[in-house]
Amino acid sequence: MASDPRYAALRMPTNDMRPRICAGEAVIYDIQSKAEPGDDVVILLADGGSIVRGLLGFTADSYRLKSYSPAAVGALPAARVKAIYPVVLRGHSDFVQEIDDANAH
Repeated sequence: MASDPRYAALRMPTNDMRPRICAGEAVIYDIQSKAEPGDDVVILLADGGSIVRGLLGFTADSYRLKSYSPAAVGALPAARVKAIYPVVLRGHSDFVQEIDDANAH
């Protein structure tokens, strides 16, 4: 496996994106692609946390985001965002462990 992988994964921690993505599901995201409006995205926060949301749009100052459960739209200041990547796949939570194992080798 390359030392600079293209994909990363996390386990969806909440039901904020249900029914699109459920708590416990694996979320695979592309760390070499730019997120575009309309994408489901993984947002790595400057404080070390992460969230998964729908990206509605963005400006230099903020990201406009959507969650599904509960249905909500809000803005996240760009200063709180370390990186934002498009979700390319979601699936069974075992994917996360398999990707972690592959990236460790």
